[in-house]
Amino acid sequence: MYYIGFVFYALAFASYFFVNEVYEIINQSYLLAQVLTLIMGGIYLYPLIIFLFICVFSVKTENAKKIIDSQTKLAASVSVSLGLIGTFQGLTAMVSSIAKSMGGSSDMAEKMNSMLNAISAALSAMSYAFLTSILGVAVSVLLMLSLNFWKFYFKERNSGLSVNRQCRNIHVQFDKNALET
Repeated sequence: MYYIGFVFYALAFASYFFVNEVYEIINQSYLLAQVLTLIMGGIYLYPLIIFLFICVFSVKTENAKKIIDSQTKLAASVSVSLGLIGTFQGLTAMVSSIAKSMGGSSDMAEKMNSMLNAISAALSAMSYAFLTSILGVAVSVLLMLSLNFWKFYFKERNSGLSVNRQCRNIHVQFDKNALET
């Protein structure tokens, strides 16, 4: 069941190449907010690397479960926070570009040209703001969905242990009954 967590990563990767909307969002986000997009990509891969390490080395301890749980939740929170920071950066740039167009000379043609340039800059800043928010939320959702299924990796182990314990208890009870008769 925990393999479904890997499926989300594979689908996200494949959707970049096969879903035009995903391709456009990621590329536009990269063009407008290169650093934030790269950081969010790294944050998205971070829990995957941890979980792959856990799977490869068959670490099915409660401590490993806590680590993947806490680190994935941390990565999801940071991605939303980075999206929010990008939103504020974009909105600040938008207000700044509009404020610049308000000043200047009294020539009407020059003021109109300045306003048109400000509108163009404001739209670009709004794109920056919304794309970073969308990317942050998308990364967070994908991380939390993957984590939900990764937890089954540890539940499978625990259910196996409980079956082993039950078998041992039955065996011990059988031995006690055999000794008493």
